[in-house]
Amino acid sequence: MLNFFKYINKDNLLVFLLLCSSGNPIFIYSPIVRTLYIIFAIFLLIMSFAKKTDVFPKFLSYISVFVIIAIFQQAFIPNLSLNSQLFAFIRIFIGVATIRLLGDRFVNEYVKVMTVVAAISLVGIAINTLYGMIPGYQTSKIGYSLVLYTQLYSDFKGLVLRNCGMFWEPGAFQGYLNLAFAFAVLLPDNKLKRISIIIMSIAILTTFSTTGYLVFGLTVIYSLYYMKRSSTTVRLICVAAVCILFIQAYYSLEFLNDKIVDNLVNTDSSQGRVTDYIRYGAVLKDNFLLGINIADEDFYTGNGLVYMILYYGGIFVIYYFLKLYNCLRQEVSLSVAVHLLLVVLLTLQGEVFMFYPLYLSLPLIVYRFDKPLGYDRNRQMMVYRS
Repeated sequence: MLNFFKYINKDNLLVFLLLCSSGNPIFIYSPIVRTLYIIFAIFLLIMSFAKKTDVFPKFLSYISVFVIIAIFQQAFIPNLSLNSQLFAFIRIFIGVATIRLLGDRFVNEYVKVMTVVAAISLVGIAINTLYGMIPGYQTSKIGYSLVLYTQLYSDFKGLVLRNCGMFWEPGAFQGYLNLAFAFAVLLPDNKLKRISIIIMSIAILTTFSTTGYLVFGLTVIYSLYYMKRSSTTVRLICVAAVCILFIQAYYSLEFLNDKIVDNLVNTDSSQGRVTDYIRYGAVLKDNFLLGINIADEDFYTGNGLVYMILYYGGIFVIYYFLKLYNCLRQEVSLSVAVHLLLVVLLTLQGEVFMFYPLYLSLPLIVYRFDKPLGYDRNRQMMVYRS
């Protein structure tokens, strides 16, 4: 993995900055977060002009539906902040510009950067486990950041031994990790891919995230099905074994079993990811098309899809997933497209990823999975062309 640092380049840095703007507490909890978004957007704007990419036509086409929805929201939703909507456009531009600048290199670069972030997090969680808290910068009531690694600490519970990576909490880390893991299993097999999968798998397990485990299990099962070199019998046996393993984990791990059961019955808790559909059922039904002014409502949800519907409106949600599906089907098979759609949909049940640039731009990624993973870009391109 040290090869990554030897061959670090602007592609790696672009993905890293995109991830920082999508969940690093040093960035998103900064008192000047809007200024940081503007600076990053201007930087990408200049790069887009210099590189003569398709950033602007793709961006304008993508946000056209959102602009129409925003106009209707301003007309029919009282006291809705125009500034918030404008910054939503900036966040979308940051995501779109980054992924279009990288083009068909994005998937590989994302997997590489997330692998290194995961590796750093494993060192951090190991130090926490063996030696305790590492002094860091407090970014929230319970978050202490080391820029590349975040720790959870409160006076009531002390140090919480759950892996946040460099993001605001374990649930956020698992979402970005599971996305990278789902990408990685589809790449051509080589040594670096196997190392990457091992590192990210361990990192996902150390998040102790219910949603993370469920999505991870889904991808593991799909990857076993996806193994074309193995016979149908072998794949079925592997899938059955993994299913049994995850059922056993569900009943033996208290945090997994208890949290799911609690979420299914507790409609009052803001941590009830599943029950948020019940808790906000009437609001969702009455405001599905255009959403609500979240700032004027007694509203908090950790369910990213519920948040997405009520913040952007159901019309945009439908448009988003249709756009994502269409984008996937241009590059991958039906089964791969459905699997990746499920990964996005399920990770959204755990966190409000739709507030950040990366998830907002997923429908415009060039989903290429035929390039082998490698940290030496020149060597990688030679292998690809051969």
